[in-house]
Amino acid sequence: MSARTGASVAGAIGLVALAALGLAACGGGRLSHPDFVKQADALCREADKVPAAAPARSAAQAALNARTEVSLRKRLAKRLDKLDPPRQLDARWAAYRTLTTRIVAGYRAEALGARAGDVRRFDQLDAQVAGLQARRAKVGGQLGFRVCGGAIRAPADPGLVRQVDQACTAANRVSRSVRPQPAGPMDAAAIARSGPAALAAERRALATVRAEASSSRLPRTYGRFASAFAARVDVGAQRVAAARARDRGKLVALSQRDGLIATTQEAPAAQRLGFEVCGVLGQSSV
Repeated sequence: MSARTGASVAGAIGLVALAALGLAACGGGRLSHPDFVKQADALCREADKVPAAAPARSAAQAALNARTEVSLRKRLAKRLDKLDPPRQLDARWAAYRTLTTRIVAGYRAEALGARAGDVRRFDQLDAQVAGLQARRAKVGGQLGFRVCGGAIRAPADPGLVRQVDQACTAANRVSRSVRPQPAGPMDAAAIARSGPAALAAERRALATVRAEASSSRLPRTYGRFASAFAARVDVGAQRVAAARARDRGKLVALSQRDGLIATTQEAPAAQRLGFEVCGVLGQSSV
């Protein structure tokens, strides 16, 4: 299961009473833009104080984490829905709320996949949810949020983002089409057979990542992203070697390391850069 389930995402989870924040969200008509942003971000900031769930080390834990995400996200969404933005934000606010609904539905489906022990389905759903979160972060930035949805402003390098995301999309397509598909991170037999093809695709994506580095307008952030991306490709190479040696203990350790790099190093930089594929789709993707 992906390490992403259970991670705290800005503006994603939590429960807080409006009254406790001193917010008057109901019955007061439309808010001004600054007040709307202030009140929404206050709710999301309180939500982010909820401790992250334990990392999923079993299907049962992954299912529990996903169900918890559903419950907490729905509660926060209900409170955000009470805020009435200025009319000029109606379309973007509707888009933000629609994406939230789809994210909640994705976590609900994840819980079912985990309960059924379907690792492949779970990882596919996890990548889809992460992609929706990346899109919502951009909408949050357009609304003016600084907290809700992990909001980001418009990408500084839209052309670079498009080019690199295309490379990652191609690599992910190969990884999901190779046969046999690994049933999980410890499926040594499948990884040994299909891992080299997936690794070759990841290395091609890494070549694009490195080639675009000189054109980035955010070189330090891009450098962190590229370094984390390269580290994950290196872990992938080690996984193939461990699978060929049938070293399940090493495979477990490498899966955990990959998850740590993906969530704590690669994803924050990728989100800041505005990627919708590279680095933001969870541990099951590049």
